[in-house]
Amino acid sequence: MRKEIYYLITVAAVLFIVVYFIVTSGGTTKPTATSENSPILVVPEPTGDTMKKNKQNTATAKQWSSPPSMTLDAAKTYIATLKTTKGDSGGN
Repeated sequence: MRKEIYYLITVAAVLFIVVYFIVTSGGTTKPTATSENSPILVVPEPTGDTMKKNKQNTATAKQWSSPPSMTLDAAKTYIATLKTTKGDSGGN
């Protein structure tokens, strides 16, 4: 008889905890934006001073007439070492 009461109390406590977390979690739905609570982003128009500063801070893009040649010099020796957490591989 005592085991049955202990079992019922344990099951009731677990159910209470599960229901409590479901109720207090507030659900998993995300709030939707409405015209009343949605933020408005205001971007000021750039002035002459701001535009001058931006032009000074930006780098000019370099341009070439053709891409570099993708060849290896046969007279040179190339060595590559692959470094990993298990050790290095390759090299000399």
